[in-house]
Amino acid sequence: FLEPAFAAVRPALPGSGVSVHGVCLQLDRKGWLRLLQTEGVLDGAAAVRLQSQQACLQDILAEAQARRPSKGRGYRLQEVHVEPYTAVAGGNSPSRAYVLTDIDGISNGSGSDPTVKKEQDLGPATEASLPAQFNRGGFVPSERYWRLLRNGARRHGLGVDYRSFLWSLPRFSPSPLGVAALVAAAPALLTAATKSASSRMAGNLRGSSDGQANQKWPSVPSPFSAVQGQVKLGPPISDTVWARFSSTPRTQLLEQVREHVGAGLQIVEY
Repeated sequence: FLEPAFAAVRPALPGSGVSVHGVCLQLDRKGWLRLLQTEGVLDGAAAVRLQSQQACLQDILAEAQARRPSKGRGYRLQEVHVEPYTAVAGGNSPSRAYVLTDIDGISNGSGSDPTVKKEQDLGPATEASLPAQFNRGGFVPSERYWRLLRNGARRHGLGVDYRSFLWSLPRFSPSPLGVAALVAAAPALLTAATKSASSRMAGNLRGSSDGQANQKWPSVPSPFSAVQGQVKLGPPISDTVWARFSSTPRTQLLEQVREHVGAGLQIVEY
């Protein structure tokens, strides 16, 4: 994998105290259409239709909120309550914003529309509370993607504790020799993939229903395993700080990572 996973915001369990920090950006109608299409919230046909109809921004956002991710792919748009660090001059601090999430919010009991009432109720949900297609415990972002999050948080002055949380997250660092090794190993990888597909087919015929089998980290045949990269772990932070930003304990997350990547991928602590 070069890009194993990407970030998403999820509703936290009520009362968990989990929050997510970020930056509020103001987009115009054209900017919203471009963002919603590139992030998979709206497909190309919907974006073209809304553009040709000269739909107003309110209608565009309403349609985007009504859509759901398809087969675990793409984001959905959700409106949430936000609390700025400091008041904006003139008293125009935003109190509501939109986030991209990959799972429905927590229902407020007043209908089918999911809402998140408070910022502290927004964050990663526990593994047991997620539908199977959203259960991605152990997936880690690439170091390139992780650096975007870390550097963006630092540049925009997000809270120190939140930046420490980002710094402590595991991330995958591909080997500089990975591309060359992939070309050299292509015949062996093709053979292994064919055998794996045959095994999965036989398992299905026998009634096997192991839905996690296809989500394991791809193995690389020897002698190319040494150049497949490594998972880096940032410095640990206190359990108290971690619990402010994640419902899953760090030790449990690292266990999921180790199980997901297997013994063939080196895990390095910094």
